[in-house]
Amino acid sequence: MIRNIVLASAVLFTLDTSAKAADAVTVAAPANDYWSGLYAGVHAGYGWGRARDVDASGPDSYRNIDGWLGGVQIGANARMNSLVFGVEGDIAATGIGFSQAGDGFSLKGNVDWLSTIRGRVGFTPTDRMLVYGTGGVAFAGFDLDLNGGGQSFGGNGFHTGWAVGAGVEAMVTDKISLKAEYLYSDFGSDSYKLPDPANIALRVHTVRVGANFHF
Repeated sequence: MIRNIVLASAVLFTLDTSAKAADAVTVAAPANDYWSGLYAGVHAGYGWGRARDVDASGPDSYRNIDGWLGGVQIGANARMNSLVFGVEGDIAATGIGFSQAGDGFSLKGNVDWLSTIRGRVGFTPTDRMLVYGTGGVAFAGFDLDLNGGGQSFGGNGFHTGWAVGAGVEAMVTDKISLKAEYLYSDFGSDSYKLPDPANIALRVHTVRVGANFHF
């Protein structure tokens, strides 16, 4: 009789332990992975910074630049537990520039387009939210025009540099996410043929909001 009671108790204890273990496994099961895979989207925002004339023979001169931007991006992510690793490329048309007029002359500069190729590393405080840092290479096309005395000088330059920043992205459906991002870009310098040669260096801050579709 005692033996049967012990056996029955052992069975009940085993069943109870198994049920609790199953519950624990269910709770600890991996969450839905919304982030791994390819994505593409659009963005828009605002940029500001400086176009600086780097003059080796004297003090630098600069002009403040600012304006809108809008473009597209494409990328891919891989999630490992709560960490997300990825790469993203983007390109945008912009109105970031300046305009100056004086006695018989005008000077205009504009960042016609900008582009970056960046790595991203982030973490997911919730299944549907991603907080990340980002960095990589940056490119820009800059147009500089000086008109005066019936003559025009300047031209188009190609700038290469680097970009760093951070952002937050949230899934609003199982396939669509919205994001907000800040980038600081140092586009390096390029030479322009004005009456006196000019070596223009570009530094730009951008804030962007965008949407991505995840495949």
